Amino acid sequence: MKTVFKSKEMSIAVIVIMLSIVLSFISPVFLTFDNIVDIMKGNAVLGILAVGMTLVIITGGSMYQ
Repeated sequence: MKTVFKSKEMSIAVIVIMLSIVLSFISPVFLTFDNIVDIMKGNAVLGILAVGMTLVIITGGSMYQ
């Protein structure tokens, strides 16, 4: 369990959570439903591309090999 909290991914997650908390205090509009939906719409293409690239990596790069 100690290695999980010392990993780079966990530190990045903690930083993102802390930034979200700070920004929600600075701007009351930050954590509203509409803003979260806008963020998801803006990142939808990146998410679809990431899933596609993950499938390519998992399958070994090409379906013809």
